[in-house]
Amino acid sequence: MSVFTHLPLGQRIPASLHGVSASLPTMRDVIGYEEKDPEITKHMTSGYPRFVVHPFAKKAGAHLLGSLGLAGHAVWLTSSIRAAEQLRRHLGEPAKLLPTDAALTGVIFPEDAALSSRAKTFLQHGGMFLSSREAEDYLLRVGELTADQAQDEKSFEGYAPANVKGHVARFYQHAAATDVFLATSGMSAIAATFRVVA
Repeated sequence: MSVFTHLPLGQRIPASLHGVSASLPTMRDVIGYEEKDPEITKHMTSGYPRFVVHPFAKKAGAHLLGSLGLAGHAVWLTSSIRAAEQLRRHLGEPAKLLPTDAALTGVIFPEDAALSSRAKTFLQHGGMFLSSREAEDYLLRVGELTADQAQDEKSFEGYAPANVKGHVARFYQHAAATDVFLATSGMSAIAATFRVVA
């Protein structure tokens, strides 16, 4: 008898709207996923944010394009205005920043598969995609998502970054909370470290 619980192919891990892993229960599934076999990929409900744009981020992007009257355009939503500016510089013309009153940050340009591929690769390697939770908050604010469609999560009382920094610092003998730097994602931390030492 196995001590492991079978999870169906593609099920989110953890079972949350923001779960970033998905079950690949057999080696055949793993190989099929890596080879982009449609019989496997059609079951995927989630994926690591560097590789899969979250459905909430897709929906937020579509809503923004519609509200701005930008049919025929692509949008790549970012974790910050700084990330959007870096992406725009990387892509060059015709990429433009989203208007400052757009409520989210990102870059828009006329639909172009090659430019979209470059945008995704840049954001992927910099860890600069919009988070699913920020996209969810946006969709709730604009009425594109109802509270019962959103993930029910407890909010932290207080200033979360300071709490996290203090918690992490306790694991190191001579560290203070001011010695801890937070990033929006693991890849973002790696990219920032690379920029500092390069």
